[in-house]
Amino acid sequence: MKKILVFLLIFLVVGCSKTTTETTDVTTATSNTTQVSTTTIYYTSWTVPITTVTTAPFTATETSLKTEVLPIYSSSYGNTNGNANNMGLVAYDSVNKLHYYAVGNNVYTYDQMFDDTTLLFSLNDGGYVRNMCLSEDYLYFVSSNDLWMLKYDFEMEEITTVSEAETYFISRYDTYVYVDMVDPTYSIRGMKVFSNNAQSFLSSFGSGIENLNISGTKIFYNQKDATNIQVAGSTFSGKTTEANLSEYEFTEIKELHLIKDSYSTGRTYAFIASTASETALYLYNANTGLEKLLTSENVHSLNSDTNNLFYMNNGAIYRYNLESHETNKVVNVDVNSKYIYVVNRWIYYSNDTLSALYRIDPDTLEVETLS
Repeated sequence: MKKILVFLLIFLVVGCSKTTTETTDVTTATSNTTQVSTTTIYYTSWTVPITTVTTAPFTATETSLKTEVLPIYSSSYGNTNGNANNMGLVAYDSVNKLHYYAVGNNVYTYDQMFDDTTLLFSLNDGGYVRNMCLSEDYLYFVSSNDLWMLKYDFEMEEITTVSEAETYFISRYDTYVYVDMVDPTYSIRGMKVFSNNAQSFLSSFGSGIENLNISGTKIFYNQKDATNIQVAGSTFSGKTTEANLSEYEFTEIKELHLIKDSYSTGRTYAFIASTASETALYLYNANTGLEKLLTSENVHSLNSDTNNLFYMNNGAIYRYNLESHETNKVVNVDVNSKYIYVVNRWIYYSNDTLSALYRIDPDTLEVETLS
């Protein structure tokens, strides 16, 4: 009888211990399941609104994309390539964590952490602001009234003229500001370099350059009426061919966007090009070659974040994931919409006349008209 009691006591102790372990494992598994579910909502909320509520408790900060900061900005201040090449209505200050955006003649700052908007300045010459480009001390931009290059001094809170030459594009890296303008001496349109430190133009000049992209001390572009991707030094020295695309019989490169500049996997470009028979969106990587993503006469407005390529096609904004190779529709937009801007998880877009600007909430995908 004593043996039976001892056996039952051992059985109960071992059984209780085992049950406790299984309960702990189940609790851990439930926690992990909740995290996976939350992560799925986190990334798919770009493409579909969240209409159901998870049964697991969570806070807004665990799932919200509104305050996320992505490591995609090539320098502390300035536009990304995609924002600059889309007429520069939106720029991001990664030091002060501020969005800068232009609507008509007004420029605003937006703090995504506190959902706070402030009017920075209004342009009073009758034009609207475009081609914005930030540095630590200045906000460079173009007035549509006369196409002059102007700057707003953050410390003095005043606007002054940088150049009275016709200007069409501004972008920057470090202390160099690249300006697509009509050279006042020779009356030829080309790319000039402006020193942010010295506040003067350098003698460097590159004519016929289109679709300029910047990465570090190198610039990437295509020559006007040519279809190869070129690379040169920061002052247009040492020009070489990055990608020889002549064998594909392209007649025009309409847009060129450098997505990633990686020594390990090679540089990755997205570009829209035409042949005699079609227009299509392509990806190019020196290691993997050329890939056609889609054929469409209506594809335009390339931009990207760390892992996604964005573009417009037939009245909608789409996202192509570079890792999964999946394409998803983000939102439908008006057929006159143009120019995508990406700041962290926020997407802005304009219309073709630059008279309106819209912002997409990264959590709900609701479209807000900015004014």
